[in-house]
Amino acid sequence: MTSDLPSLASYPEFGAEFSGSVFELSHDSPSYTNLIRVGEDKPSYKVSTEYPEGKHPLTTVINDSGDFLGSLEWRPVFADLVIFGDKNSKPQRLSSWMSCGLFKGQ
Repeated sequence: MTSDLPSLASYPEFGAEFSGSVFELSHDSPSYTNLIRVGEDKPSYKVSTEYPEGKHPLTTVINDSGDFLGSLEWRPVFADLVIFGDKNSKPQRLSSWMSCGLFKGQ
């Protein structure tokens, strides 16, 4: 079965190599899991979610070298915020990011 979804493999600036890879999740929760490439023992990516007191939940993804790849701040009223690449870069609204060329197949 083929997918009509665009591949992230053509976006190396995200610091992730997905081309031809199949991953398994180590836990049922996508907010706290390891992504393990099928046939390997160690996680390729780690996903964790923090719930800091008085702040919004923050889900972060790092690679096997510990490099920050991205984060998602879950906000109940306003648009969720995402950051990719440099964790000190300006967050952008998830809705704006989802409407970029990456998801339009451009």
